[in-house]
Amino acid sequence: MKVIETLDLKKLWEVFDFHYLRPEELNEKEAAFVELKNHAYEDNWALPRTIAGWVYVEAWFDNMVAGQKGRHGATRLQWRPDMGLPILLDGYSNDNNGATLWFIPQVAIGGDSPWQIRLEIECAKRGQAALARLFAEK
Repeated sequence: MKVIETLDLKKLWEVFDFHYLRPEELNEKEAAFVELKNHAYEDNWALPRTIAGWVYVEAWFDNMVAGQKGRHGATRLQWRPDMGLPILLDGYSNDNNGATLWFIPQVAIGGDSPWQIRLEIECAKRGQAALARLFAEK
């Protein structure tokens, strides 16, 4: 598996492309398993070289008509005992729709990790999240 230096959030949204009126389209897509470079490894070689995990997307749409249920969608991801707590990468929402992009790290069985995983986001000129780097530290 190729190790990814930084997550390009715009490209990730394009990979999981769906129309905001039909978030259930996400139900047909799989979450992506990725291996990311641990940027803290450069300063401390006792830390892991990479951070593995899943990129997961969930979305919702509410047509705001009384009595009609809203629609939800999420990429397919079977829960495993080696999944850590999700880390929010990016998201948006307004009155009637929204979506969130998550990174779920692969950790030791039972969900405990000896590393504290930190996220650093680099924003574009307009303030939107553009790139994400992950750090696994003690």
